[in-house]
Amino acid sequence: MPTTISSSATNPNGGRPQAPAWVSELNKLKLDPRTREAVRGAVSAAAIYKGYPFSQTEFGASTAMIRDELEKQNGEKAALAFDKVLEKVPVNGGRFNPWSGD
Repeated sequence: MPTTISSSATNPNGGRPQAPAWVSELNKLKLDPRTREAVRGAVSAAAIYKGYPFSQTEFGASTAMIRDELEKQNGEKAALAFDKVLEKVPVNGGRFNPWSGD
């Protein structure tokens, strides 16, 4: 009979994945639910580019496009919330890629 490992044994949070730390910063902001979800999606998309293997230039360009689209669809308040929350996202790998052609 095969042995199974319960999810609570492998994850101290009872098998539920933990939200990134920046989500608590987002939850502190006074935003309507639609705007909050838009900001959450935008930050999630930009966070991928924040750090290794991407350069700081690639991150800046991607972030600018994401922020502009968020502002067009949800207004300046959403864009400002995006800026504030994105600051709390850690840099992937602790650094940007210095050899990517910047």
